Amino acid sequence: MHIINENIPAWFPRDLINPFLYLISCSILVTGLFFIPFFDMYLQGHWWWLPWNIFLAWLPLFFALCLLWAVHGEQSRLLIITCWGLWLFFYPNAPYMLTDLIHLNRFEFVIGTQFSADPAVWFGFLHLVAGVAVGCGFGLLSLVMLQRYTERTRGAVWSWLLVAGTSLLSGIGIWIGRNLRFNSWDILFRPFHLLRNIASQFDRNAFLLCLLFTIMCAGAHLLVVSFNKEVKDERGIRN
Repeated sequence: MHIINENIPAWFPRDLINPFLYLISCSILVTGLFFIPFFDMYLQGHWWWLPWNIFLAWLPLFFALCLLWAVHGEQSRLLIITCWGLWLFFYPNAPYMLTDLIHLNRFEFVIGTQFSADPAVWFGFLHLVAGVAVGCGFGLLSLVMLQRYTERTRGAVWSWLLVAGTSLLSGIGIWIGRNLRFNSWDILFRPFHLLRNIASQFDRNAFLLCLLFTIMCAGAHLLVVSFNKEVKDERGIRN
């Protein structure tokens, strides 16, 4: 770990290196299982969309790191704004992965009155849950990084406005992606078609779903921040 610490760039939050490496390792493991022939009988071709969703969830963390690098290196304002925009554009793909758990309905967990003893069922369950956790983790880690940066540069109020605004946009984005079945790039390539569908289908249920997803995103972030603070306090007491 000492060797790793020596090679961490100055702009990378050092206390977040362990969660970062853990998420990267887990994403490689979850994705790598698809390419190991032995596991084919367990995955049964169900989850080939999972690596793509994990990649999309990794993008907000990538652009958050690009932003921190650009700021530290005093890069152009245009590059910094671009990184902000790309991070915000791709961020909803991370919390969206929580809704991928609906695919668990493909498995028959209960047969009669007994839980299934089929290893394929439980392996598929664990594989999907791990993939979803990794994807959500990428997004949460990126938001923690940028909230800290915003707090340092703009103050605590602006940092929490960032969290609230991102959670709201994510809640709307999850509804658009899961219920209307649009993708992120449709904002660029089919914006008017997207807007027409939103206008025609946004009703009371849609509002409640967006609100629910917004609370989910904000709550997950608050949980991570609170846990991280507890860990820091515990380390302070030990030191």
